[in-house]
Amino acid sequence: MDESPEQQSLSKLERLKLEREFRAFGYAQQKAKTDQRLLLMRQEIETREQNVAKLLLALKDSFVKIAAGGEVNTLEAAQMQQRLKNYTVLEKQLEQAIGALGLEEISALGQEVDAARHFVESTVSDESKPNGIIVAVQEPGYTLQGRVIRPARVIVVKNE
Repeated sequence: MDESPEQQSLSKLERLKLEREFRAFGYAQQKAKTDQRLLLMRQEIETREQNVAKLLLALKDSFVKIAAGGEVNTLEAAQMQQRLKNYTVLEKQLEQAIGALGLEEISALGQEVDAARHFVESTVSDESKPNGIIVAVQEPGYTLQGRVIRPARVIVVKNE
């Protein structure tokens, strides 16, 4: 059976519409795959940044502990002061590197404990303060681009 010219035009028009829809679907599918790959890449970069940040924080903590004390009986005062000065310079350089990564210290002292940002190491009784107030920071916590990568380790008031 032969189609009339009008039916052939209609068929061509329908075919063109179908081809356009098919191409659009293909583009959408390709875009979804690309978006998924980009998301995975971003997540990988974020994970790497967090790992680098955690390493830097551990290094900074070590310098703070070294500078804060330890056995120095065998060192003369001038040597001790020079070492402390060197450690202080290194600590400042580490803080600059940490800041450049976008790490921010979590404020804690005097604030109400927040389980998402603070890890309670212990509690103390202090009738002059309400329950849940942080009275000491054992180890500072940090966020990276708004996400907690290390909660602050704190001591909190807990009155009986």
